[in-house]
Amino acid sequence: MKDLMEKKIKKNNSYKVNDIINLKISRADKAKLGRTHLPCKVLEVKSKGFYKLGFSEGVLNINYQSKSLESTKLTSMTELANIPDKIVTVTEAVRLQNNASNKKLVKFKCPATNCSTMKCPCKKLDSACNDKCHPGRKCQNPGINSL
Repeated sequence: MKDLMEKKIKKNNSYKVNDIINLKISRADKAKLGRTHLPCKVLEVKSKGFYKLGFSEGVLNINYQSKSLESTKLTSMTELANIPDKIVTVTEAVRLQNNASNKKLVKFKCPATNCSTMKCPCKKLDSACNDKCHPGRKCQNPGINSL
């Protein structure tokens, strides 16, 4: 019985400084068309499993536990190379991320080309596809959420 219970319990990951992770955004903080995750970089490992995170526009004002984070396959992101010292709330971070992504947001559906050619409007604008472009299909131009 103990072995069965241990298999069901999700073990929290532990992260190191400079790891690229996704912060799960709560429904209250994300906009209607916004992403469900915020790509972040671990800046500092605090006590009791808390992490200080930074994203492309600054440092988040709250420390997060690993249950709010998801690991990625990414080892580096150019947007997270130089994080400013500006302190930002999560709500403001989501707004800033949405403003940055809405500049390149494509309102059209991607054609059935797996987004590997310039027929894909996202690839044409040098932007990653998001989950609204073509749900359930393979994509060779994935965003951070697809990894």
